[in-house]
Amino acid sequence: MKELKASIVVNFGVTPGSNSFLKAELYDALNPPSPFKVTDSVYILVFKSTDATYNNPLCSSGTISKQDTGTVAKEDTFSVVDSSAQNLSYIPNGDVVISWYGNQPTKTTIDSSGAYSFEGTYPMIGKVTYTTTGDVYKLTPPTLDPVTILDYAILVLINGATNV
Repeated sequence: MKELKASIVVNFGVTPGSNSFLKAELYDALNPPSPFKVTDSVYILVFKSTDATYNNPLCSSGTISKQDTGTVAKEDTFSVVDSSAQNLSYIPNGDVVISWYGNQPTKTTIDSSGAYSFEGTYPMIGKVTYTTTGDVYKLTPPTLDPVTILDYAILVLINGATNV
């Protein structure tokens, strides 16, 4: 039995900065169960650092439109071997909770860029949980015949640049 599905590729072009980032991922809260049918709209979350900007996303076919914002829970790991700064993978929008396994820091410092530094007995490892918010985009495929088209790919391009 053949499955109806659509594939999405997301490509970024970001000028590197100290902690600059631009990321995208599927927004599971709004998407249908995978695999996607060629008639399904797909929702994408775009995340960026405060010093990054990006142009409106482009797609190879169909349409893509900004919807709103979406908030998701994230989990990172801090593996601390010295006083070097640790960064979260996304910008948090609320409390950041760190659960330490074994050694725990005696002092935690957060600098203006959001980087964490820890003092204490090294090494340390901790699970970090928080929420983050991104821009939601809806990718609507072109009108396709699901009887004759069983596989269809759409490329989404998000071009970004670091603010100066």
